[in-house]
Amino acid sequence: MVVLMGGGRRHWLPLTDFDREERNQRGRRTDGRNLLDDWVRDKKARDLNAEYVWNKAQFDKVDPRHTDYLLGEVSPAVDFALDEGENGCHT
Repeated sequence: MVVLMGGGRRHWLPLTDFDREERNQRGRRTDGRNLLDDWVRDKKARDLNAEYVWNKAQFDKVDPRHTDYLLGEVSPAVDFALDEGENGCHT
């Protein structure tokens, strides 16, 4: 699985869109593109199993057996942690 996790979701959204979770926050993109929607559309067009999540509940529902790509763009304040495996790697 290819995983991209980060914050700064508003930088993926156009000025005209409000954030899905922090509804008082607008996007920052001036080119009008919604890169989150573009990412999902691209993966579906290529018949890839991809998931976009923006909160812990969605993250917890991701089935890695059926997910090739995972994009997680969360708010700047991440309030959950991943489990650390025996070898020190995060899973």
